[in-house]
Amino acid sequence: CSSSPCPLEARELGDNTCSLCSNGYYFNTTFFRNESDASSWAEVRCVKCSVGEYSRQDDALALNSCFKCIPGKYQPNTNSDKCLNCELGTFQPEFGKGSCKACPLGGFCASTNSFNGGFSSCRPGTY
Repeated sequence: CSSSPCPLEARELGDNTCSLCSNGYYFNTTFFRNESDASSWAEVRCVKCSVGEYSRQDDALALNSCFKCIPGKYQPNTNSDKCLNCELGTFQPEFGKGSCKACPLGGFCASTNSFNGGFSSCRPGTY
């Protein structure tokens, strides 16, 4: 048993070593653990990020959820430490998505780092 708690770090029942959650995981603070009640240790503290999300220890500690990919970026896998830029010709206008959309007719997708996910409408008289 450990005599000191592990604030914002995880450890297994009976283990004395605390550690941060790995990249691609968030730290779950939504339950209480009791050293003398093994059943309170059934849930894991470090939970995998879902598709469209990421976490990196170097950036900021993810508490109770991972960070969502921003528009213009996506992550198709779970347990990831970064989001990927949409390829040219695709865009993603929403947060937390696992893929990008093909650029529709009437516009172009040339920028991945924009609030609308990279889609720009053509000016009148152009296509």
